[in-house]
Amino acid sequence: MSNFLSVHFLRALALCLAGTGLASCGVGVGLGLLAEGGISGTGISFGAITGLGSIFSNGIKFNTDDAEVTFEGFPGSDMQLKTGMVVSVVGEFDTQTQKGTAETVDFSYTLLGEVEYVDLNSGVIHAIGQSVLTDGRTVFDDVELPQFVVGDFVAVSGFINVGGAILSTYVNKIPQQLSLVVEGVVTNFDSGNRTFDVFNALRAAGLANGLVEQVVDYSGGVVVGFGGAVLGDGSLVRIEGELSGGGVLNASMIENRQEALNGLGENNVLLHGLVTEVPSSTQLGVAGNTVQVNADTQFINGSQGEIDLDHSVRIEGRFDEDGRVIAEQVIQLSPTHGIEAYVENIELNTGSIELLGLTLSTTASTLYIDSSSDDLSLFSIDDLAIGDRLILSVFSSEALIEVSRLERVDDPGGNAVSIQGPVEALPVEPGLSILGLAIDTAALQDNTGFFEGDQLPVTRNRFYGSVGEGLAVRSSGIYAASVYSPTSVTLLSCCRFLMPTVNNGFGFGFDAGIIFNWDGTLYTDPDTQIEPNMSMVATNTFFGHPYALNDIRAFGPGDYSFMIGGGDTRALHVGPDQIGAKLTWNWNTTDFETVVLWDRDEIVAGVDQYGVPGKLFSLVGVDPGQRIVTAPFQGKWIKLDLSIPPHP
Repeated sequence: MSNFLSVHFLRALALCLAGTGLASCGVGVGLGLLAEGGISGTGISFGAITGLGSIFSNGIKFNTDDAEVTFEGFPGSDMQLKTGMVVSVVGEFDTQTQKGTAETVDFSYTLLGEVEYVDLNSGVIHAIGQSVLTDGRTVFDDVELPQFVVGDFVAVSGFINVGGAILSTYVNKIPQQLSLVVEGVVTNFDSGNRTFDVFNALRAAGLANGLVEQVVDYSGGVVVGFGGAVLGDGSLVRIEGELSGGGVLNASMIENRQEALNGLGENNVLLHGLVTEVPSSTQLGVAGNTVQVNADTQFINGSQGEIDLDHSVRIEGRFDEDGRVIAEQVIQLSPTHGIEAYVENIELNTGSIELLGLTLSTTASTLYIDSSSDDLSLFSIDDLAIGDRLILSVFSSEALIEVSRLERVDDPGGNAVSIQGPVEALPVEPGLSILGLAIDTAALQDNTGFFEGDQLPVTRNRFYGSVGEGLAVRSSGIYAASVYSPTSVTLLSCCRFLMPTVNNGFGFGFDAGIIFNWDGTLYTDPDTQIEPNMSMVATNTFFGHPYALNDIRAFGPGDYSFMIGGGDTRALHVGPDQIGAKLTWNWNTTDFETVVLWDRDEIVAGVDQYGVPGKLFSLVGVDPGQRIVTAPFQGKWIKLDLSIPPHP
């Protein structure tokens, strides 16, 4: 990891905090103290290991002294288990005491295979037909992402997202081997030829450096774990096998991973994973398992309606007599803030630490990573010292600030620190506050101290005209003698660029790094009003290539028809409280003319001291019903989420 808010951690947290509300935040951990009630007794826990010394998983410290450990199908020991590995633990546990005793611990890799391509811009490793997504929550075992090259072999543990990719929690470089493993979703199933592909939205869209989906030949493989289910399109499977000379994976075993927890005969369940099926009022899909919810289910750290695809959640519940998972609590695991700073105080008896004058609580769910020169594998709060430099992701509520991820790094010197998260209350220039830390920007200068979209410099007037309560800001500065002096503030909530698929809403994209200008007008006639009234300047890349959003014309409610390059016509219906736009998206020197549609939420806050209108528009991109027709994005639509004021 880097020595100053690692780029992948920033990307993950900035994406998590983008927009006016919390969004999908990958594989978060922690937040156990916010849940009331609890479960106890025998059961199964499925989730990533967050700490060692016994093992910590799903907020429970499991004693493994007498546990039977299975590692990749063979007898093993707890010494083989590493932080970040996703394990199944059977035993007794109590979520109130956060303690348990493991009877069995089972681990198997999500992927073992040869690296085909490494996309450093996107933080993605492509191997054996899969796309391995990495971010600040990925635990790299004695290796870093830039050290991987084509031909290396990689071992991965993690969760499958709705796009078929692996959101990794553990990554390691391993020696070359013939026996390979890949977990994923079956597509293009052909029972006649006994083949199928491993679904991968990035590869299907042509966004993986020309790589295509992995073909699997299962004619010589043993199919296990399906019971009454049938192998076919949509099945979540784990495949073991060897590659043929033609690149086909000849499977020796295909194991069903769908509904893997159901019917295990245990009483209680702790389940950590990504939401992979569109939630309904009665159920949601988590890590391949259907979870039932009812009127008694508690939703922690957010309402039921805020849960969406690829959100990270922990389920605390039980099995009913039919082997179904019944959720008693659904806990959203989304960090709200990021901090990089120095330890000022440690209270071992309460598990709390102090940084930047803030008191933060650690729990049995806190993920501990030591990326310092000490490189401790058994690392916890007991190993911290005053002056240690930490990178933290935390969750803040009215009651406490809880650490979900704690990483120790070497000190680069200079007392440089950073904090990011939603702004508290409507900022009054020259101040603002994050997590209760007062930030005085009086000494900052235009275009060197103020930024939007992570990279683009702006003026003080522009920054304070754009920032509002609840929008995410990062502040970097110097902390010395208990005084914080900011050197820059960056509005992170500006924009998000996504490209969802048509069928399931999965989107690939990033915190957009866009500076946005709009004169506040809405057109009504596309034939005569031809001059742009919006502009967007992108400052980063989309899958490694520059992109731009040009010739943007925004329209108010009504029905419109636009001519698109090649003579095609696009109809667009803009409803009440919506804004539509016709624009040209340029990616990798190619123009894609299209339309976009937003749901608009307007918050009126008066006029500030600079005369800038105090209207803050939250524009949430919705499906316009029209698709891009040009490869490689045919069948896709552009989703732009913006939180901006109108600026001439």
